[in-house]
Amino acid sequence: MAFEEALFDKRDAASAVADPHADDLTVWVGFGWCCVALLGSAVAGWLSLPAVETSVGAAGVSDIVRFDWLIVATFLAYPIRRSCQARVWLGLLALAAASAQSFSVVDTAVERIETYDVAATAVGTWWAVPVLQLVCYAAFAVGGVRTRLAERRWHWLMAKLVRNPPTLRRPSG
Repeated sequence: MAFEEALFDKRDAASAVADPHADDLTVWVGFGWCCVALLGSAVAGWLSLPAVETSVGAAGVSDIVRFDWLIVATFLAYPIRRSCQARVWLGLLALAAASAQSFSVVDTAVERIETYDVAATAVGTWWAVPVLQLVCYAAFAVGGVRTRLAERRWHWLMAKLVRNPPTLRRPSG
């Protein structure tokens, strides 16, 4: 009896109109994750570039840039992925903003090193950090997009199955 009650009535499912507001929630979820990524990127950028209040030649590299906070910003890949799962365009916005912030931090750090005449080795290799972050962000964004597309395909296949249910065939012989 309970199993029969839980069965799906095909006539109601085929004739039902999809709720036009059912997908609105994913916009807000995606917007929330996008805001988390943007806020996290801004905070990481702010913590990576401390205020320099020293005279020219007296500053050290750690007074100009704190790369540990820039590297911690790599964890923004998760909000980017979740944002892509909800809405692809919001995820791409978060990806672009986080990547631009990383490149901006390194650009400002290199500029400060030249301005304050700080002895730093391998300044050119500092660009590897935002490049690797961009690769990480892009990989997580692709994973989120794939999940989004797989969910949409699943819903499409289920709707198709409801409209055209399979028929049972009797074995011949």
